[in-house]
This record gives sequence, structure tokens and C-alpha cells, in this order.
Amino acid sequence: MTSPHPRGNTSILERQERLIDEFELFDDWAERYQYLIDLGRNLPPLSPSLRTARNRIAGCQGETFLSAARQNGRLFLYGASDMPVLAGILAILVRIYADETPSDILRHPPVFLDRIGLTRRLSPHRRLALVRIHERLLALASDLEARGKLAS
Repeated sequence: MTSPHPRGNTSILERQERLIDEFELFDDWAERYQYLIDLGRNLPPLSPSLRTARNRIAGCQGETFLSAARQNGRLFLYGASDMPVLAGILAILVRIYADETPSDILRHPPVFLDRIGLTRRLSPHRRLALVRIHERLLALASDLEARGKLAS
């Protein structure tokens, strides 16, 4: 299994800083939203086998999914949404956390969301969806971390 989002040699914190820098290149929120939507369009297609009720994120408008698999102690993340802004949120979370250990994911909250001002700019429904997506990410990491400890 290979990840569609290679992490290279950068840490979660470095990737968050890079994303903050990217969003700061845009002068207004219309441009930032468009960039977020563009990032969502670049998510790799989600396999139909992962579009299950188990991977669906409750509380999101439309169909929004987040799935993970563990290989060599790292989490591979896969997401999709038919809502463009939510797809963008998934894309940035996948970009930041893909191919990391579950414990690293659990230790590093997505501080970039506040620093780029996204949480303040989202509608209440989208903010709730963001919370649900993040909760799903944490649940996946916690579950896979626990399974990894059981296997040790």
C-alpha cells in the first residue's frame, strides 16, 4: 500500500507551517476559499470499497468519508467529500497527517486551522463538519494506536 500523499522528511509541525505560509499568500478570503476548494479537487479518488457507513462522517452535509490503514507503524489516510469546502478540509488534514504514526497525530493538534483563520470563517454547519472530521481522524489514530500496542 502506498500513500497518495508522501510526507517526505518533514514533520507535522513543518507541514502546518508550510500550509500557513501558503494561505498567507492570498489577500482575501474568497481567494483562500478557492485555494481550499482546489486542494479538495486534487484529492485522489476514494475507492468505492472505502465509501462505507463506517467511514462516513456523521454530521457533515453531503457524503463525507475518512478512512485509514496502518502499515509499518504509520497511518495512511484516504478521504473524500462531495462538498467542495469539506473536500478541501479533508485534503489539508490528509496532507498534514498522512504517513505519520498514530501517536504523532494524537500529539499534534491542527493549530494551522486557527492560524489561517479558517475556523472563524466557516459557517456553523461547516465548523461542525470540521469538528466531526477532526474527531474521526483522532478516533482512527487512537484505534490504530491501540491495535498496534496489542500486536506488540
